[in-house]
Amino acid sequence: MRNDKKTSNDPMTPAIIIAGVAILIALIVGAVALLFIRNNEDEMKADVSYTEEVDEEEASVFPWKNKDKETGSVNEDADLDDKDNTGDSNDEQDSDKNDDSSDNKNVKYTKNGELPAFYTPGKMQYYEGDMTALKEIYDYWDDYNLEAVHDLINLERNRKITDSLKGSNDFYYYGETDGQGLPAGKGLAIYANNTYYFGGWTNGQKQGNGTWLRIFPDKTGIVNGVKGVKEHSFTGVFTNDYPNGEGQENIVYEKAESNREYALLNAIGSFQDGYYNSNMYIMTVDNSGNSCDWYGSANRGVFNYVNSKEAYQGKRAILTVGDGFTTNEFDGCMWIMPKNNKGFGIAGLMRAE
Repeated sequence: MRNDKKTSNDPMTPAIIIAGVAILIALIVGAVALLFIRNNEDEMKADVSYTEEVDEEEASVFPWKNKDKETGSVNEDADLDDKDNTGDSNDEQDSDKNDDSSDNKNVKYTKNGELPAFYTPGKMQYYEGDMTALKEIYDYWDDYNLEAVHDLINLERNRKITDSLKGSNDFYYYGETDGQGLPAGKGLAIYANNTYYFGGWTNGQKQGNGTWLRIFPDKTGIVNGVKGVKEHSFTGVFTNDYPNGEGQENIVYEKAESNREYALLNAIGSFQDGYYNSNMYIMTVDNSGNSCDWYGSANRGVFNYVNSKEAYQGKRAILTVGDGFTTNEFDGCMWIMPKNNKGFGIAGLMRAE
């Protein structure tokens, strides 16, 4: 006997399939929602972190502060920190401007122990000591025996001369004078804080070619917010007591001590009242002792942007590695917030605006 089975569709099968599909869709929607929530949390954390960094950055304005590696190619979506290639703070530069009074009294240090960035010319004072000491420095400097000059100005007896001027921008003078007894021609000036000038004078003001030199004999000093400085100098053209024309700024470190990536070594170009002006060649050193050459141009302490690109949070490029004037490359730039693009010049020789 043949036993035939009668087949029929199970009424429960469609319902099971539909329920399975519904569960799968619900799982997918849940996973997408969870991913969206996590992304929002990460963005909120990033916003908080950026706000904290901006608060820290508000205190900083001077040129060579740079806590990031910002020499790579431009990427508008790059996660760059909002710290700039600056050193001093806004508050410190403002205090510099206020500290330089018209009568040259009470010249104060900034909050971090750095001497003021701005300079107000002082008056010539009569030196009551033995002029032989000044003449000796003058003679060696006039012969361009700079090694002997450095030896002399590091002697305790000569450091006492500069210490006697502490608290003012006045100076002792040895050299040529005019009919009124004012410095005119070639001469040497000794200032407070182990600071010297040798070169041209007219009507009692630095005029023509000369060298301004500041040393830190007892312990290293601070320039542009960077510690470890042994010597800071400028050689070039002076007019009306300030660098005006072609020249070179130079900083010598025992070891640059900074939380910034870059510290200034040299700035060569044109200057106006101590500010960088026209085409500039800049050399920096990083925390590992590696140097880098940069090119750019400035207008009285404000750098011209090297391209139209904007990096993260609106940073602009002020310097390029290599011959940026002709290549116009976007890679290898030094970036800064536009609000901090000001006050680039020789710390200690800039005219207060």
